[in-house]
Amino acid sequence: MISEKQVWAALPSSGFLRNYVEWGTKWTGAPAGFHAVSGLCLLAQTVPVSYAFPWASPLRANFYGLLIGPSGAGGKGRSISAARDTITVAAIPAEMEQPGSPEGCVEALEGKPQVIFYDEFGDFLERTKQGQLGGLRTIYTNLFDCVRVGRRLVDRPGKKKRDPEPNPRLSLLAGVTPTFLEEYTHRVDWEGGFMSRFFMIYSEGERNPPTQFTGADTQSYLAQILAGFATDGKQRGGESVDLFNLGLSSKCGGWSAAAVPLWEEWQRSLDKRRPAESPLASGAIQRAAAYSAKISLLLAWDEGIARRSGEWYVSEDILRHAIALTELHIQSSLEIVAGLAFGRDAHDERDMYRAIGVGPTEHSVALRKANLSARRGAEMIASLSEKGLIRQLPDLDGVLRYASTETPSNVLPFRRPGENEEAIEPDPLV
Repeated sequence: MISEKQVWAALPSSGFLRNYVEWGTKWTGAPAGFHAVSGLCLLAQTVPVSYAFPWASPLRANFYGLLIGPSGAGGKGRSISAARDTITVAAIPAEMEQPGSPEGCVEALEGKPQVIFYDEFGDFLERTKQGQLGGLRTIYTNLFDCVRVGRRLVDRPGKKKRDPEPNPRLSLLAGVTPTFLEEYTHRVDWEGGFMSRFFMIYSEGERNPPTQFTGADTQSYLAQILAGFATDGKQRGGESVDLFNLGLSSKCGGWSAAAVPLWEEWQRSLDKRRPAESPLASGAIQRAAAYSAKISLLLAWDEGIARRSGEWYVSEDILRHAIALTELHIQSSLEIVAGLAFGRDAHDERDMYRAIGVGPTEHSVALRKANLSARRGAEMIASLSEKGLIRQLPDLDGVLRYASTETPSNVLPFRRPGENEEAIEPDPLV
């Protein structure tokens, strides 16, 4: 899981995002990583519609954030509620109602930054695992890339036909438990692209929320900052452009000269890691570059350089923080997919492996822990033994015992920018 220390080291030392995470962790008790993802989703609601990173196809700053943690004590719901309340206080009309169908989703698009909050994403996954609602997963997959979306499916006789939406800018902020991810996603969701479009943080709370909440003033201050960003976004290409002030527009020119070596080094690192990973995780690594660019756009907007007129470039410092945050996403994705099992055989095999554990475990004890019949348990033990994951221990007293072999983790170790540095502890907001 992602620790608080890792998150503080990855965040910029100042700005809205840093202050929002400090406020959120203090008053909700939820993990800093959850508030970092929430803060990035909030920033995505304030940028211009034209805001983009200059790739072959312009990369937009919309953001799909997924908070993964245990049920109840994880802090996912508190993090999402805090983000929803903040955008409400800021009076930014970006929240979009959870659609009940693919057609309803397309109909609700307004050609401006919008965000859908899913406090219980497991419910969405359950409802869309199969059947007609399954199309929502496809719609969300396409909208991540901000592609032009037609409205043919929602045209009705007697109603005026609406033109296709050319500028969707949809973000998602959702919370889910690992159990629901396994139960209600398919292998194709991971290998085919739906799940790999989410920026994932896997964490759990390290503190309890305070007994009395007195952080409303600080939240109001942060909401004012966010509202100011949104005003800047409208002036620089948003929904109410002043034609007599086109000089206000700004344009990202890409990486600065100082940032290019860092970017190229990191890309080589990703290329080396990708072949060794499970196909379930390869999508997360492949889209890591896109997310580092998205986060760079949002951090530059937060810092202010992107809210000035003229062409600007992503600095080495901004890119370093974007990479550090993206590495937390990669680590979370690897840890999550390492525990996923699809199908009855995979589930039973994993349950038996966990039941046996590292130390000597009697055959009967393993069967009870795994809740398997003797015949089914024998099949799983044979499979795990064949794969070299467990071994039978010497028979000293006529009792069968097993133990897992000391196989290396399938979560590859890697160095994150700033990993060897001391954690930057949050400063109190003034």
